[in-house]
Amino acid sequence: RDEQEAEMEGGLLGGENFIQDLGGRCTTVAEPLGYTIGPESGTLTQAMPPVEINFRIPEDHQQGQPISSMGPLGPVVLTPKVSRPGEILRYRISPPAEFR
Repeated sequence: RDEQEAEMEGGLLGGENFIQDLGGRCTTVAEPLGYTIGPESGTLTQAMPPVEINFRIPEDHQQGQPISSMGPLGPVVLTPKVSRPGEILRYRISPPAEFR
């Protein structure tokens, strides 16, 4: 058996698995519903890629109060751990990693 046959059998990585499941809960089994959108086809889901939102903390903000900011799909309410009035905060909105 030559080297090329061995590579074809084991793949380029020699059959090793380099993906680690981190136990995420964001994916689900899904199937295409076709091109019709409506109650008879299922539910249309709003989805987006990971995004960062920036917003300025209001001058009258009190520590521990939630702050509302406009996100890509509507309002987002955040409670900063530490905040100073006038400061600009950046938050990343994304699902947790499922695989490494």
